[in-house]
Amino acid sequence: TKYCVNFKLEIRQVFGYESDESEWHPKDGLELVNGSLKDPKPGDVVTLKFTNGVELAFCWCPATTSKDWMLKSGGKDYFMMGCPTNELGAVGDETMHPVTLTKGFWIAQTPITERQYLAAGFKMKDRSFVARDELPVEVAWRDGGGYCARLSELGRKLQLNFYLPTEAEWEYACRAGTTTALNSGKDLTSKFKKCKNLDELGWYTPWISKGRIGPRPVKCFKPNAWGVHDMHGNVPEWCIDEYGPLPSTLEVNPAGPKYGYAKTSLAELVS
Repeated sequence: TKYCVNFKLEIRQVFGYESDESEWHPKDGLELVNGSLKDPKPGDVVTLKFTNGVELAFCWCPATTSKDWMLKSGGKDYFMMGCPTNELGAVGDETMHPVTLTKGFWIAQTPITERQYLAAGFKMKDRSFVARDELPVEVAWRDGGGYCARLSELGRKLQLNFYLPTEAEWEYACRAGTTTALNSGKDLTSKFKKCKNLDELGWYTPWISKGRIGPRPVKCFKPNAWGVHDMHGNVPEWCIDEYGPLPSTLEVNPAGPKYGYAKTSLAELVS
């Protein structure tokens, strides 16, 4: 997507982001070091690099109106968001309905790590003594927006704009064309106990019994069909939407409910 000054300013206004010129400079931009941003295919990966050498990888998610998706979906220009009420693990706020996304997007290959967060010049006020570079960074929603705004500054030369994804974009990127409970094409075998199918994809509650409490390093499990890791388990991920009920009818590029009582916590960084 094109770099847009209005979007950058809006992000700064919404998230209360303020730059600190003593810590970073826009001239220290992001560099494309692997892959191509032109004519991507599902599962293509591009890698961006900060001037300090830290890298960010992104995976391509095609529009549901694209030929790539239409071939995969049997001619349908939408994906089914939500889940059946009888699916194991359903919680009642995931009304199943069709969603059309008219623009493709790049989504971060993993949750943003502490190393990647610090590389943009941010400080972590509460960085614990157990912190490791490859652990997912844990920040408030507004701080996630501030990180996006800073990356948009650094991505100006590449005409990139960064933002938190909508809930629809997050679920679409997670599913990668699957219709099962898990993005591996498999279903849950247990709601509260150890699940062998989920073991392949991420950290979750039963691991606590083995002393593995808290976030774990990213990219330890299988990616989905589009190369995205850690969409199941480990940590909650922020979306840009307000949290609220889902409709039952077709939506096109939904941005979430107009009013809600919290931010949706699911998602990864999108470019």
